[in-house]
Amino acid sequence: TTIYNGVNLPQRVQKAEAKLALCEEFGLKFELATLLFVGNGFKRKGLKEFLLLASKLKTPVNTLIVGKDKNISSYKRLAKKLGLNAYFVGEQKSTAKFYEASDVFIFPTHYEPFSNVVLEALSFKNIVFTTAQNGAAEILENRFIMREPNDESILELVEQVLNDNDMMRELQEKSFLLSQKFSIEENASKTLEIINEVLNLEQK
Repeated sequence: TTIYNGVNLPQRVQKAEAKLALCEEFGLKFELATLLFVGNGFKRKGLKEFLLLASKLKTPVNTLIVGKDKNISSYKRLAKKLGLNAYFVGEQKSTAKFYEASDVFIFPTHYEPFSNVVLEALSFKNIVFTTAQNGAAEILENRFIMREPNDESILELVEQVLNDNDMMRELQEKSFLLSQKFSIEENASKTLEIINEVLNLEQK
């Protein structure tokens, strides 16, 4: 039996309000869609690939990077060299406001058993792309799964979404609905169910 991770799901998601507040706090351009990356240890999590993918988009976007790494300065230099509107906000106690304010979450990790950031991003109505090397890819449709961290084939769909508000809203709602299956309560309930099954078998 596979029991997927669970996260605390937000009670409500107010994306426009959250984006306005974040734009004021960090100087993001409100008229641009926001691409988000969350993770510590940038090399394994694929920040270089995230920045390179973002730089290949024809549509201008804000790129928002939450997390820490001892080589953060080299990533900042790369973002500048690539000409990105990149905002490095460091490690944060709470990432909720960043998820809530963003539109698309790209996580080109090189390896991840099952990253909670995918569930968190979905729960805050982000359109999520991640690699086949991330166990969390199992819950996503194929079109959102990257073959490897530098898989540029997703850019076509990202461009479509960035230029079609109706499509963006529709996919964001689908993300939200998908996340509802992965609450921490659901995780605990399924875990207890398995424990009880095993105990009952042993008693027999």
